[in-house]
Order: sequence, then structure tokens, then C-alpha cells
Amino acid sequence: MRGRGYKASPGSKPAIIVFLWHQNHQKPTTEAPFHGDHTNLPKFSRVIKSNQWKSFVKGDLNMRISHTFLASSGLLALAACGGGGGAVGGFGGNASGVINGYAPVYATAPDDIDPTDEMDESVEGGPGATGIMAVATSFDASPEFASVKVRTNNDGSILYLSINGGSEVALDEIPGGAYGSNPPMSEPLVSYIGVFNSAWFQYTKINGASFDSGDGVIGIETPTIRLPTGGPVNYTGDVTLFSYNDTLKRDDIVGVNGTFDMNVDFDTQSITGTTGGDINISVNGGGLNSYAATGTVSGSTDGNGLIGSMTFDSAGGNASLTFAGKTYGWNADEIGGALIGSISGTGAGALPIYGHFDSD
Repeated sequence: MRGRGYKASPGSKPAIIVFLWHQNHQKPTTEAPFHGDHTNLPKFSRVIKSNQWKSFVKGDLNMRISHTFLASSGLLALAACGGGGGAVGGFGGNASGVINGYAPVYATAPDDIDPTDEMDESVEGGPGATGIMAVATSFDASPEFASVKVRTNNDGSILYLSINGGSEVALDEIPGGAYGSNPPMSEPLVSYIGVFNSAWFQYTKINGASFDSGDGVIGIETPTIRLPTGGPVNYTGDVTLFSYNDTLKRDDIVGVNGTFDMNVDFDTQSITGTTGGDINISVNGGGLNSYAATGTVSGSTDGNGLIGSMTFDSAGGNASLTFAGKTYGWNADEIGGALIGSISGTGAGALPIYGHFDSD
């Protein structure tokens, strides 16, 4: 068990459920960590969450940042041919509003089901999973918070998506394992990479001349009566942030490949901690430079919700962020959520930045 102050050693980390866009439905091996070939991973396959796996994900960040910006710019050019549209975000930077603005899907008491199956059971043919994402719109406005709920039918072929408590939209599974349309013209494109109680969620939607790009975390949330007592709980994990600019230049790339160490005290409703990692910057098509960053975390709890601020400071730039997140799992095993803010001093000017954080 994690949470309640327990920090698992690398050898004892639990299995995770991994969802990737390129996959078939063959069961992969769990005897060796995954090394980049997506084709042998089924939608809810299990691999060991080892240090090697985490290193692969982190090492792949620069590629994912580049692909995100190149693809997004191309999709936005297509969107410019359409009519009007708008953002999905309804809470702006109001972290307290978004964590209290929807009906959560809660974890239930563990039974004879393998704990790694709990999110599967809740999403596939069940009540679903809920959480928070950050939404950037058209690269020309500040990112906003939005709540998310997803569930699928029994065989996982149709995903039902609700944003900010709105009506569900039915999205068909498409080749590659994501849901929606690709490119996301008439409906969203949705994918997620899931840890056993929570999942990294990504959303893309073209609304006429507006382009929405969302990044966050969803899962089965901790019931308030199950929140830990008796002192702070330590959570460590990763932070992934993307930036953009209002000139839509493809050759300015700024991202944060970070970590956090957070102490959450549900008794005193306080959050403290530190951050680390790298700020990665490429300006005007130049080489990608990484700058070691450190920072702080401060905030408060609100029920099973987490709100506060997070910083990353380096010689190459300084990021200042607001976060909104939730606690996941019957035993408050995981935390995760969305971040929005700005980054300055990068050589590309002050830029909006958004992304997600999730615990180990």
C-alpha cells in the first residue's frame, strides 16, 4: 500500500495499466520493461512501473513535446478554415471552483478483485472515472481548468465523455486505440495512460477556428471518510508541462520535465513540498537546451481535493503555476491533477504553460 506516509522502494512499485495510441490486443510480456515499441501493448496492459520505464517516459518527453506542437499547429491551420467556437474550460484559473464543481466517481472497498483492476472495473461498463484537466485554447489565451468524466461500454469500444458536468458525448474507438476522430474535426480525440487508480488524460478538439488541447488526470477518487489522518502523507511523482505562444510559431518549444515531493496533511488541510527536474527550451528552431530547475509547492486540501501553487526556477526560465487535483484510490494511494500558469525568461518571451502532475 502507498499513501499514509509510506514510500515504496523501486523494487516494490505496483503494476500500472498503460494505454498508448499504437497497440493491438495481444497480451505483452511483463518480464522486461517496455522500450518504445507501442505495437505490443493492449489498451489496458500491465507492465512493471520500474525506474527503467520511468526513464523511458522522461527520455521520450522532448519527442512528445515536439510532436505535440507540430501536430497542434497543423491542426490549428485546419481549424482556421471553420467557423466560430469556444473553450471547454468553464472555471478559468479557479482551482477551488473546479474541484467542487462536479460529482466525483469514488473508489469502493477493495474486494477479491486485483487492485490493479479497480479502475478497469469502474471505467468499462461501470460508473467511470473523474478528475481535472487544464485546457489551452487556440494558443492565444490563458489555459483554464475543467472537470472531466469518462466511462466506456462493456467491451470498451465506445467512450462517453462529459466535461464540466455537461451532457455525455459518445466517442467510438478508432484505429490505434484512442477515441473520437483523428484529426479531431467534428468531435474530440481522447486518450489516456492509466495508473491503477488514476490515469493521465489527454483531450484535443477543434471548434471552428478554436483549438482546444487538454491535459490532466482522471481516476477513482478517494471517499472523504477514507482520507488519511494522524499527520502528513508524503507523495512523490512527475510533472509534465507544455507551453505555447500566440504567434503559433512551430520553432519555439518550451516544456518542463519535472518531479514533485509533496506532504499533504488532511488534518490541518495544508500542503507543502518541493519540485525538481528540467526546463527544456528551443527558441527559433535552435537546439533543445535543458536547465536544471528547483522550486516549491504550497497549498491546501478541500475534501479530497488539492489546490495550491507550484514553481520551477532555473537559469533558463521560471515557471509559476496554480494546481488543482484530487486524491485517488480507496486508501488515498495516489494524487494527480492539472496545472496552469506561465513561464518567463526563456528567450521566447513570457508564455502560458499547462500540464499535469501525478504521483508514483
